[in-house]
Amino acid sequence: MFQRKRFLLIAIGLLSLSGCSFDFGPIIRGGESSANVPTSIEPVEGAIHKVEDFVFTIDEYKVANEKILLPSLGDQKLLVLPVEFLDARAENISPYHSKDEIHTMLEKAFFGSAADTAWESVASFYNKSSNGLLNLSGEVAPFYTMNMTMAEFEALNSPRVSEFRDSYDPSWTALDEAFDHYKVNNPTTYTQFDQDNDGYIDAVFVVYSAPYNMDDNSVFWAFQYYNYDNFRWPSAKTPRPYNYAFASIEFMFEGYGENQIDAHTFIHESGHLFGLEDYYTYDSDDWGAFGGLDMMDHTIGDHNGYSKMFLNWQKPYYVTGKEEVSIITLNPGELVLIKDDWNFTPFDEYLLAEFYTSTKLNKKDALEGYPANSPGNIKNFDEPGIKLYHVDSRIGSYSWSSHNFISYIDYLDLPHSQYAEIVASNTKSNIVGPNSTFKLLRLIEPNGGSSLLRGNAVIADNSYLFHQGDVFKPSFYKSGKGFKTGPTFNDDSPLNYQIEIAEVTNNNATLIITKI
Repeated sequence: MFQRKRFLLIAIGLLSLSGCSFDFGPIIRGGESSANVPTSIEPVEGAIHKVEDFVFTIDEYKVANEKILLPSLGDQKLLVLPVEFLDARAENISPYHSKDEIHTMLEKAFFGSAADTAWESVASFYNKSSNGLLNLSGEVAPFYTMNMTMAEFEALNSPRVSEFRDSYDPSWTALDEAFDHYKVNNPTTYTQFDQDNDGYIDAVFVVYSAPYNMDDNSVFWAFQYYNYDNFRWPSAKTPRPYNYAFASIEFMFEGYGENQIDAHTFIHESGHLFGLEDYYTYDSDDWGAFGGLDMMDHTIGDHNGYSKMFLNWQKPYYVTGKEEVSIITLNPGELVLIKDDWNFTPFDEYLLAEFYTSTKLNKKDALEGYPANSPGNIKNFDEPGIKLYHVDSRIGSYSWSSHNFISYIDYLDLPHSQYAEIVASNTKSNIVGPNSTFKLLRLIEPNGGSSLLRGNAVIADNSYLFHQGDVFKPSFYKSGKGFKTGPTFNDDSPLNYQIEIAEVTNNNATLIITKI
């Protein structure tokens, strides 16, 4: 399960096509005078403050980045297109279920209630993970039969637009054929899936009847990608699919057998449709920075606090850097962000502390584990504690002509010759920037631990949580251990806070944050 690398081969982007100029204004730094701080940022009791609104969000970022993503707030619609092949019919997916039964199970997996599944449906998961801010509905279309075998499908190599040959994937053809068939049969209603009227279907999920294949060179796996054939000349009157996911129906039976519905993989791939990255690494010579235990890592439990900030579902508490000591008590799932001169967006570098409990969406995978995962039955954290992250979500400007990194930026009003992109990634080969070792999101280990640095298959356990009495001290990480030597943040600013976990219960966690 992965997000196919976004090939930046498009010579003319959306901004230049529309002829628009976007100015979202400068980012305001926390170190400036209070008169310059956005009025939506209100202080709360003591030295801790709560953000009510970010200076800009994923909605503005995706315009500057020219991404076509499924919006993460409000009432959104997803079109699911089931596809079968001449030698992989839907009725042969399971000896226990007919083709019609498979279709009904897909409807429950994507849009049913939690009670319809062995855990959560895609819709029920995202409603709960977003704290009710996202309501996902949609349709599972009738099966479409490709007039080819699996082998013939995998051998496809010709996009409609020749300039995208290097980016072509056979799944483009499955997407286009299934969508065109759906459009013919729903000529007056298919445009409902382009809710923002930008000329692109907001998101499509293609589920295929063939068995999945874990070979890196096989199209029969689970991934999210973009159909560049449909990129140019969008029309709100005749929208085309562009942002899509592709996964085997077999994943629906992967975790709990063929008589229960497992939507874990569909939930993970849907995270990519909203714009989330994978937090594991694709590279064999890299190290895994997050330890596996997250929906966008090894498909475990809920989304983490950074992901929820990125999707504009959650706002953190923060310290201003002006107080020597800040004390905060967090409820489960709440966040506190720690960094001098933070820019009041998710798109910066900072420490982020999240109070984790094995409740709600984390509960099932913590108590029972997720048996579909390899190696073994990986379990989520089953104790309360603090997950401490080092986030480097800084944005860079890139050249449309060369796709080279230009500089880190604190604004989104770029000239038409440039686009914005988060520079860091948890996969080093994906990074086009000044340092390929910078991780987008890293789980910091207590007491200067560095087990994650051993390789790309290290799985975290309860010892990776900060418990009562644990202390984060920069001096514990002087030898590197995921930070730049010093230690400092990646931007060379000082790592100048100590975080003491004063108390952890099932209901609350108290942190003492000291500037040093």
